[in-house]
Amino acid sequence: VIAATQLGYGSVVEMPVNGDIRMGTQVVQSVTKDIIINGNNCAINKDRGAFQFNCPTATLVLAADVAYKSTTITVSDASTVSPGDIITLYGTSTANARPEAGWNYQAFDTRKVMKVVGNVIHFDGEANLLYIVATDEVLVWHFVAPKVYIENLHFAGVDDAGTGSGDACIRIQGCTGRFNRLSFYGDRSSSLRPIDMLGCVDFVVEDCRFERGHYGRSIEYSRNILVKNIVGVNYVAHVVVPASWSSDITIDGMVLNNCDAGIDSHPCIRVTYR
Repeated sequence: VIAATQLGYGSVVEMPVNGDIRMGTQVVQSVTKDIIINGNNCAINKDRGAFQFNCPTATLVLAADVAYKSTTITVSDASTVSPGDIITLYGTSTANARPEAGWNYQAFDTRKVMKVVGNVIHFDGEANLLYIVATDEVLVWHFVAPKVYIENLHFAGVDDAGTGSGDACIRIQGCTGRFNRLSFYGDRSSSLRPIDMLGCVDFVVEDCRFERGHYGRSIEYSRNILVKNIVGVNYVAHVVVPASWSSDITIDGMVLNNCDAGIDSHPCIRVTYR
Protein backbone atom coordinates (compact mmCIF):
# COMPACT_ATOMS: atom_id res chain seq x y z
CA VAL A 1 0.00 0.00 0.00
CA ILE A 2 2.82 2.37 0.86
CA ALA A 3 5.67 2.71 -1.60
CA ALA A 4 8.97 4.42 -0.92
CA THR A 5 8.26 6.73 -3.84
CA GLN A 6 5.43 8.28 -1.81
CA LEU A 7 8.02 9.42 0.70
CA GLY A 8 10.24 11.29 -1.71
CA TYR A 9 12.13 14.45 -0.95
CA GLY A 10 9.95 17.25 0.36
CA SER A 11 6.82 15.06 0.44
CA VAL A 12 3.54 15.47 2.29
CA VAL A 13 1.87 12.07 2.72
CA GLU A 14 -1.80 11.79 3.70
CA MET A 15 -2.70 8.33 5.04
CA PRO A 16 -6.27 7.00 4.53
CA VAL A 17 -8.63 8.46 7.12
CA ASN A 18 -9.23 5.78 9.80
CA GLY A 19 -7.58 3.32 7.44
CA ASP A 20 -6.33 -0.18 8.24
CA ILE A 21 -3.15 -0.96 6.34
CA ARG A 22 -1.32 -4.29 6.10
CA MET A 23 2.24 -3.29 5.39
CA GLY A 24 4.48 -5.82 3.67
CA THR A 25 7.90 -4.23 3.16
CA GLN A 26 9.63 -1.73 5.39
CA VAL A 27 9.92 1.74 3.88
CA VAL A 28 13.60 2.69 4.02
CA GLN A 29 14.03 6.24 2.85
CA SER A 30 17.12 8.37 2.45
CA VAL A 31 15.94 11.90 3.16
CA THR A 32 17.54 15.28 2.49
CA LYS A 33 14.39 17.42 2.54
CA ASP A 34 11.47 17.71 4.92
CA ILE A 35 8.80 15.01 5.12
CA ILE A 36 5.33 15.27 6.67
CA ILE A 37 3.18 12.19 7.30
CA ASN A 38 -0.36 12.88 8.45
CA GLY A 39 -1.65 9.57 9.74
CA ASN A 40 -5.34 10.59 9.90
CA ASN A 41 -5.82 8.00 12.70
CA CYS A 42 -4.76 5.22 10.34
CA ALA A 43 -3.63 1.88 11.78
CA ILE A 44 -0.59 0.13 10.33
CA ASN A 45 -0.16 -3.61 10.86
CA LYS A 46 3.45 -4.61 10.34
CA ASP A 47 5.43 -7.57 11.69
CA ARG A 48 8.70 -5.64 12.01
CA GLY A 49 10.03 -2.21 11.13
CA ALA A 50 7.67 0.09 9.27
CA PHE A 51 9.50 3.32 8.50
CA GLN A 52 13.23 4.02 8.46
CA PHE A 53 14.37 7.57 7.71
CA ASN A 54 18.10 8.07 7.28
CA CYS A 55 19.72 11.33 6.40
CA PRO A 56 22.70 10.50 4.15
CA THR A 57 25.95 10.56 6.11
CA ALA A 58 29.15 12.20 4.94
CA THR A 59 32.31 11.51 6.94
CA LEU A 60 34.65 14.42 7.58
CA VAL A 61 38.26 14.21 8.77
CA LEU A 62 39.02 15.63 12.22
CA ALA A 63 42.15 17.78 12.00
CA ALA A 64 42.71 18.65 15.68
CA ASP A 65 41.88 17.31 19.12
CA VAL A 66 38.53 18.35 20.64
CA ALA A 67 38.82 19.61 24.21
CA TYR A 68 36.18 18.93 26.84
CA LYS A 69 33.61 21.77 26.71
CA SER A 70 34.92 23.04 23.37
CA THR A 71 32.27 24.69 21.19
CA THR A 72 34.21 24.18 17.94
CA ILE A 73 35.97 21.49 15.97
CA THR A 74 38.49 21.78 13.14
CA VAL A 75 38.23 19.45 10.15
CA SER A 76 40.34 19.12 7.03
CA ASP A 77 37.54 20.37 4.76
CA ALA A 78 34.30 21.99 5.98
CA SER A 79 33.14 23.27 2.59
CA THR A 80 30.02 21.06 2.56
CA VAL A 81 28.84 22.06 6.06
CA SER A 82 26.16 24.72 6.64
CA PRO A 83 24.41 26.25 9.67
CA GLY A 84 21.59 24.00 10.87
CA ASP A 85 23.39 20.79 9.90
CA ILE A 86 24.11 18.08 12.47
CA ILE A 87 27.60 16.83 13.34
CA THR A 88 28.27 13.68 15.37
CA LEU A 89 31.68 12.88 16.80
CA TYR A 90 32.19 9.15 17.26
CA GLY A 91 35.25 7.76 19.01
CA THR A 92 35.62 4.25 17.57
CA SER A 93 38.69 3.03 19.46
CA THR A 94 37.62 0.28 21.85
CA ALA A 95 40.83 0.77 23.83
CA ASN A 96 40.75 4.56 24.26
CA ALA A 97 37.32 6.00 23.42
CA ARG A 98 35.15 4.43 26.13
CA PRO A 99 34.54 7.06 28.84
CA GLU A 100 33.01 4.59 31.33
CA ALA A 101 33.44 0.90 32.08
CA GLY A 102 29.91 -0.11 33.08
CA TRP A 103 28.05 -0.12 29.77
CA ASN A 104 31.20 0.29 27.65
CA TYR A 105 29.58 2.72 25.22
CA GLN A 106 31.86 4.36 22.69
CA ALA A 107 32.22 8.15 22.95
CA PHE A 108 29.62 10.22 21.08
CA ASP A 109 28.87 13.94 20.81
CA THR A 110 26.08 15.29 18.61
CA ARG A 111 25.65 19.01 17.97
CA LYS A 112 23.91 21.47 15.65
CA VAL A 113 26.08 23.72 13.48
CA MET A 114 25.73 27.44 14.17
CA LYS A 115 28.35 28.78 11.77
CA VAL A 116 31.38 27.71 9.72
CA VAL A 117 34.55 29.79 9.48
CA GLY A 118 37.07 28.25 7.12
CA ASN A 119 37.46 24.69 8.35
CA VAL A 120 36.34 25.51 11.89
CA ILE A 121 32.77 24.43 12.74
CA HIS A 122 30.99 26.28 15.55
CA PHE A 123 28.26 24.48 17.51
CA ASP A 124 25.23 25.31 19.62
CA GLY A 125 26.75 23.74 22.74
CA GLU A 126 29.86 22.40 24.39
CA ALA A 127 31.48 19.03 23.78
CA ASN A 128 30.56 16.61 26.55
CA LEU A 129 33.67 14.48 26.12
CA LEU A 130 37.31 14.70 25.03
CA TYR A 131 38.44 13.46 21.61
CA ILE A 132 42.11 12.79 20.75
CA VAL A 133 42.93 12.40 17.06
CA ALA A 134 45.99 10.20 17.62
CA THR A 135 44.32 7.61 19.86
CA ASP A 136 40.51 7.75 19.68
CA GLU A 137 40.03 6.95 15.99
CA VAL A 138 37.39 9.65 15.70
CA LEU A 139 34.79 9.67 12.94
CA VAL A 140 33.01 12.93 12.16
CA TRP A 141 29.54 12.27 10.72
CA HIS A 142 27.80 15.10 8.86
CA PHE A 143 24.00 15.17 8.37
CA VAL A 144 22.07 17.91 6.57
CA ALA A 145 19.28 17.54 9.16
CA PRO A 146 15.96 17.42 7.29
CA LYS A 147 12.76 17.75 9.32
CA VAL A 148 10.48 14.72 9.71
CA TYR A 149 6.95 15.22 11.09
CA ILE A 150 4.63 12.27 11.81
CA GLU A 151 1.28 12.56 13.59
CA ASN A 152 -1.95 10.69 14.27
CA LEU A 153 -0.67 7.25 13.30
CA HIS A 154 -1.16 3.92 15.09
CA PHE A 155 0.91 0.74 14.87
CA ALA A 156 -1.03 -2.40 15.73
CA GLY A 157 -0.32 -6.11 15.91
CA VAL A 158 3.40 -5.54 15.86
CA ASP A 159 5.49 -8.67 16.27
CA ASP A 160 9.07 -8.10 17.36
CA ALA A 161 10.73 -11.10 15.75
CA GLY A 162 14.37 -10.36 15.05
CA THR A 163 16.82 -8.08 16.78
CA GLY A 164 18.25 -4.60 16.60
CA SER A 165 17.18 -1.17 15.45
CA GLY A 166 15.84 -2.47 12.17
CA ASP A 167 12.83 -3.72 14.08
CA ALA A 168 11.78 -0.27 15.26
CA CYS A 169 8.37 0.86 14.02
CA ILE A 170 9.98 4.22 13.29
CA ARG A 171 13.76 4.49 13.06
CA ILE A 172 15.22 7.90 12.37
CA GLN A 173 18.79 9.15 12.06
CA GLY A 174 20.37 12.57 11.53
CA CYS A 175 17.13 14.57 11.48
CA THR A 176 15.11 17.14 13.40
CA GLY A 177 11.33 17.20 13.70
CA ARG A 178 8.31 16.17 15.70
CA PHE A 179 6.18 13.08 16.42
CA ASN A 180 2.65 13.74 17.74
CA ARG A 181 -0.16 11.41 18.81
CA LEU A 182 1.38 8.08 17.83
CA SER A 183 0.50 4.75 19.44
CA PHE A 184 2.20 1.35 19.40
CA TYR A 185 0.87 -2.06 20.36
CA GLY A 186 3.39 -4.88 20.25
CA ASP A 187 4.15 -8.42 21.30
CA ARG A 188 6.57 -7.94 24.13
CA SER A 189 9.93 -9.66 24.12
CA SER A 190 13.44 -8.29 23.93
CA SER A 191 13.92 -6.44 20.65
CA LEU A 192 11.00 -4.20 19.74
CA ARG A 193 11.74 -0.48 19.88
CA PRO A 194 8.69 1.43 18.63
CA ILE A 195 10.72 4.64 18.16
CA ASP A 196 14.49 4.44 17.71
CA MET A 197 16.23 7.80 17.36
CA LEU A 198 19.93 8.17 16.51
CA GLY A 199 21.99 11.31 16.03
CA CYS A 200 19.01 13.68 16.05
CA VAL A 201 18.80 17.25 17.36
CA ASP A 202 15.88 19.52 18.35
CA PHE A 203 13.21 16.83 18.28
CA VAL A 204 9.85 16.66 20.11
CA VAL A 205 7.92 13.46 20.82
CA GLU A 206 4.55 14.28 22.40
CA ASP A 207 1.29 12.53 23.33
CA CYS A 208 2.44 9.02 22.39
CA ARG A 209 1.29 5.70 23.84
CA PHE A 210 3.29 2.47 24.11
CA GLU A 211 1.79 -0.92 24.95
CA ARG A 212 3.50 -4.32 25.06
CA GLY A 213 7.02 -3.61 23.84
CA HIS A 214 10.55 -3.73 25.20
CA TYR A 215 11.67 -0.11 24.80
CA GLY A 216 9.09 2.52 24.04
CA ARG A 217 11.33 5.36 22.99
CA SER A 218 15.08 4.82 22.52
CA ILE A 219 17.30 7.93 22.24
CA GLU A 220 20.88 7.34 21.12
CA TYR A 221 23.65 9.94 20.68
CA SER A 222 21.07 12.71 20.23
CA ARG A 223 20.74 16.20 21.69
CA ASN A 224 18.02 18.59 22.81
CA ILE A 225 15.13 16.12 22.76
CA LEU A 226 11.78 16.77 24.46
CA VAL A 227 9.63 13.77 25.37
CA LYS A 228 6.26 14.97 26.68
CA ASN A 229 3.01 13.41 27.90
CA ILE A 230 3.96 9.78 27.31
CA VAL A 231 1.84 6.77 28.32
CA GLY A 232 3.19 3.26 28.90
CA VAL A 233 0.85 0.37 29.67
CA ASN A 234 0.87 -3.42 29.94
CA TYR A 235 4.33 -4.88 29.93
CA VAL A 236 6.52 -2.19 28.47
CA ALA A 237 9.95 -2.85 29.96
CA HIS A 238 11.35 0.70 29.65
CA VAL A 239 9.17 3.47 28.26
CA VAL A 240 11.93 6.03 27.61
CA VAL A 241 15.61 5.10 27.26
CA PRO A 242 18.19 7.92 26.91
CA ALA A 243 21.48 6.24 25.94
CA SER A 244 24.80 6.41 24.05
CA TRP A 245 25.83 9.77 25.49
CA SER A 246 22.70 11.61 24.45
CA SER A 247 22.50 15.01 26.13
CA ASP A 248 20.03 17.72 27.08
CA ILE A 249 17.04 15.39 27.20
CA THR A 250 13.83 16.56 28.88
CA ILE A 251 11.14 14.07 29.93
CA ASP A 252 8.03 16.01 30.88
CA GLY A 253 4.99 14.02 31.98
CA MET A 254 4.57 10.25 31.99
CA VAL A 255 1.75 7.88 32.98
CA LEU A 256 2.54 4.21 33.67
CA ASN A 257 0.34 1.19 34.27
CA ASN A 258 1.81 -2.30 34.70
CA CYS A 259 5.24 -1.50 33.25
CA ASP A 260 8.67 -2.55 34.48
CA ALA A 261 10.06 0.99 34.47
CA GLY A 262 9.27 4.41 33.09
CA ILE A 263 12.82 5.57 32.43
CA ASP A 264 15.94 3.45 31.96
CA SER A 265 18.79 5.93 31.73
CA HIS A 266 21.95 4.52 30.18
CA PRO A 267 25.12 6.70 30.06
CA CYS A 268 23.94 10.17 29.01
CA ILE A 269 24.35 13.78 30.09
CA ARG A 270 21.95 16.42 31.42
CA VAL A 271 18.66 14.55 31.52
CA THR A 272 15.81 16.48 33.15
CA TYR A 273 12.75 14.73 34.60
CA ARG A 274 9.58 16.67 35.31
